[in-house]
Amino acid sequence: MNSRKWILPLLVFSVLLLLQGCFDLPEDPKAPKWNIAFNAPGTDTTITIGDIIEDDSTITTRDEGGVIGLLYFTDTTSIEPVTIDENLNIDNFSTTFGQKIDEISINAVPADSVSVGLSDWGKTPGNAVAFGEIAIFPEIDFPVIDEFEEVVFKSATLNVKVTNRLPIDIDIQKFELVNKGDGSIIFTDTYTTSVGAPNGGGLRLTASGGSQLIPIDLAGKTLTNQMKFVGAMAKPGNDVVDLDPNDAVTVTSEFDNNSLVIESARAELPAQDPFQVNGQVSFADSNKIEEAILESGVLDFTIDNNFDMDLTLDLTLQQLLTPQGQPYNTIVNLQANQKGNTDATINDLSNYSISSGVPNTTMDAFNYDITVTVLGSPPGQTSEISIQDSIAASIDFRDVTVRSFKGKVAPFSFALDPTNFEMDFGDLNQQLQFDQINFGDPEILINLVNSADVEAAIDGNVTASNGTASEDQVIALSSTIGAKQTTTIDLSADFKNAFTNFRNGLPNNFSVNGTVTGNPNYETGTVTNKDSVKGDVFLTLPLDIGIKAGTYIDTLELDSESDSIIQDITSATLIMEITNAIPVDIRFSGTVLDENDQETLDVPPLNSVIVDGSTSADYIFIPAPTVNSSGVVIAEATVKEEISLTGTQIDAFLNGKKLAIRLELMTSNADATTPPQPVKFTTENWIKIKVWGKGDLLVDLE
Repeated sequence: MNSRKWILPLLVFSVLLLLQGCFDLPEDPKAPKWNIAFNAPGTDTTITIGDIIEDDSTITTRDEGGVIGLLYFTDTTSIEPVTIDENLNIDNFSTTFGQKIDEISINAVPADSVSVGLSDWGKTPGNAVAFGEIAIFPEIDFPVIDEFEEVVFKSATLNVKVTNRLPIDIDIQKFELVNKGDGSIIFTDTYTTSVGAPNGGGLRLTASGGSQLIPIDLAGKTLTNQMKFVGAMAKPGNDVVDLDPNDAVTVTSEFDNNSLVIESARAELPAQDPFQVNGQVSFADSNKIEEAILESGVLDFTIDNNFDMDLTLDLTLQQLLTPQGQPYNTIVNLQANQKGNTDATINDLSNYSISSGVPNTTMDAFNYDITVTVLGSPPGQTSEISIQDSIAASIDFRDVTVRSFKGKVAPFSFALDPTNFEMDFGDLNQQLQFDQINFGDPEILINLVNSADVEAAIDGNVTASNGTASEDQVIALSSTIGAKQTTTIDLSADFKNAFTNFRNGLPNNFSVNGTVTGNPNYETGTVTNKDSVKGDVFLTLPLDIGIKAGTYIDTLELDSESDSIIQDITSATLIMEITNAIPVDIRFSGTVLDENDQETLDVPPLNSVIVDGSTSADYIFIPAPTVNSSGVVIAEATVKEEISLTGTQIDAFLNGKKLAIRLELMTSNADATTPPQPVKFTTENWIKIKVWGKGDLLVDLE
């Protein structure tokens, strides 16, 4: 433009030289005046789709369907691996149990005997025993029993044998056995059967060795450590017999030690026969385990000893294996009446395992086997024991997490960490303002990889946002990933429908979140706590879009004229020639800005006179170019409009420094009710804007 500023002065100077050489100047010459045509450049700018979008690493070009360089916004964002970790666990499970002692044993009680001589019932040697005379046995004490102080029998038999050492027959008419300490009766009986004796009768003992065995049932009886007996006897017949002073009746008592069933005892007790406690601890959930290697956890084992004696407890959990691979076994010593013993507790189950021990066989519980041995009384001391005495225990597995699980793991859930990513549209959101945009064929694929040997189900959503909360679009995400499989979830159709709701900017923020359920169909497999679900989100948004009221704004530089020339312009025409190779209808308008960026002239000026005689609108409509079936532009569309400018308009245009342009893009069918018809933008798409002025310049040589 600067070179053109010297054209007019040179032209004037040349004319003067010619005039001076050809004519004699008059004495009072008048300088001539005339108009010459001029052209004033404004701008000649081509804007491409690349200029609209600018450089963006998320934009790629592809050859597709005969379209060269079809534009795509693309982004691939990783979904970070979400490992199962502590979500692979076994719900807390526990059991409580108690066990009473099966049998009580005491030290064997030896047989005892006592003899009742003549003197014991008031007879002396030489005294005669008359026919039918009844003699009352005195209370005769048995020896003290050292083996117990007191015993309550559930069942037992005490065999009492009465032997007649007298030279005469006798009848036992009454026999009674009592505890000496409190006089409580153990056994009593009166024999009334007459054996040939008119005056009575009884339990006949023949002379010189005749005996009778009296079995005494001790069921429910309490015996102290000393008994006594009383009784009565009579001599049958009618003769009188002299007795020897050594003659006596002998009473022998003997327990059947092999048949004693004791309810309770107070004695210096021997060690009791061990008794067993067996049972199962069932899992609280539906896990069925072939083998589970534990990552962490606690086994609380609490024992109460309700015996008045020390005991040992031998515990085996057959299916709980130590880190060395052996069934867990421990021996616990408990003092008499000790409560809350936790010696068998395992505070760290790391590297322990639960195993059925049989390949391809699962279990939902494991066994415990306990042997309890009640120890004997300390020497010289007595202890009390009862069949109501027991041990009580609780087994409690808690906070158990699993390193690896083989079997039928109960469905478990864990959160898929939110994955957020931005789609960088360059300046598209700033330069291309729009009311609605409809992506023709967006592609959003979510690839998920499941490393576990069981299925994983994902239930979540994908959210697209343009920063306006009311326009956020949430797309449901639901799929099942096979064991050790990769699956691709195609949400393209859902997003194509959702994108029509964006009116205040392109969706440039995406997030993926949800919940993963492991083994949703409760199948047999293998899972480790390091198994994970991971993947990526692949998003492709081709510029195959329909736009309603899409507006691109930019500012172009203008060449300007000097004020000295502008004041001599007598008329001017503004010429706008716009060639459209972008496959959309375009409305062009602009504003001339001065050196202070102040608006001075609308382009085109509203209601100005067009050269063809019509009145200008406030925009120029440029139709879409001709495209083929693949969307490729095969013939550009050009519109040229010439508008007469007035004096102030001429000044504004020729003094303008910048031209702020506005391109309103409208795809076909982009009315108020019909979604815009998608078209394809390529790297070959452009629009050329050429704006300049022409007119007449007054040449005045004065």
